[in-house]
Amino acid sequence: MYCLCVCAVFHPVECSYCRSESMMGFRYRCQQCHGYQLCQSCFWRGHANGPHSNQHQMKEHSSWKSPAKKLSHAISKSLGCVPIGEPPHPVFPEQAERPQELTHTV
Repeated sequence: MYCLCVCAVFHPVECSYCRSESMMGFRYRCQQCHGYQLCQSCFWRGHANGPHSNQHQMKEHSSWKSPAKKLSHAISKSLGCVPIGEPPHPVFPEQAERPQELTHTV
């Protein structure tokens, strides 16, 4: 038997409903309302306030990644795609390659 416990996951953000300054467990972020996120308890109880509706799609987060870490990851990822010292176009050989002999191929 396996036990999956996410109770120890800490999210240093405020719940948009109960205004708790930190969340333990899952965090739920609205896909329509910018900056609207609920703690696990408020989400499971169906709480909603302001322009947010329970009909909005929510994304479940089981881990926390700081905005600074997200930014540094995005920058390093985009810089990693830039080829260094490579030509911008393919380099073709001076002489054409010899064509393959296909007369005896079945």
